[in-house]
Amino acid sequence: MGNYLFRPAVLRAALADARARGDHDFGQHVLPRLVENHRVYAYDFADNRVPGVQPFEEAAYWRDVGTVDAYVEAQWDLLGLRPRFRIGNPDWPIRCASAPRVLGARGDVENSILGPGAACDGAAVRRSVLQRGAYVSPGAELDHCIVMDRAQVGHGVQLHDAIIGRGNKLQIASVTRRTDARRPRWMRSPAGMLIVPPRPRPPFARGRIAI
Repeated sequence: MGNYLFRPAVLRAALADARARGDHDFGQHVLPRLVENHRVYAYDFADNRVPGVQPFEEAAYWRDVGTVDAYVEAQWDLLGLRPRFRIGNPDWPIRCASAPRVLGARGDVENSILGPGAACDGAAVRRSVLQRGAYVSPGAELDHCIVMDRAQVGHGVQLHDAIIGRGNKLQIASVTRRTDARRPRWMRSPAGMLIVPPRPRPPFARGRIAI
């Protein structure tokens, strides 16, 4: 969310004024000040009517995911056979290269979402989200976890209440709420989720490419 339409001169003046005041938040500082002396219009998202919404869903679903824990809770809102927001709604499709697969109780995967290209090879995955290209090795156990793009969970790893950032290859035997978060770069959210930050993206190769 967050689509704005401005007259260019008004936006430039508003941003210059915000910089002079030391303000940095668009929603808390820039827009409220514009309301005082400009014509500002808003679309009431609560009135939005999405086709195909089921009775168990939340109408006009929206969340402010400005914190890690708010982001995590929004992920959980997508899980289950009666989610608060159904990403598989055929009347309101999500446009992407490959639609995510939503899995309920099926084999060793229960109440979880597997994104495009994600693979779960003989592991137990419960109440979790595997994002694009994530891989969970045989014998691993995941519960209440988010594994981000192209991250890998090693053989036999037990992972509970954790977020594994993009590109990591996790081999540690067990990660739980009690796991020491004082490792380099690791941290813990206020709600107790252990966070392994994403690995930096490799720089693009420079030079000539022979074809």
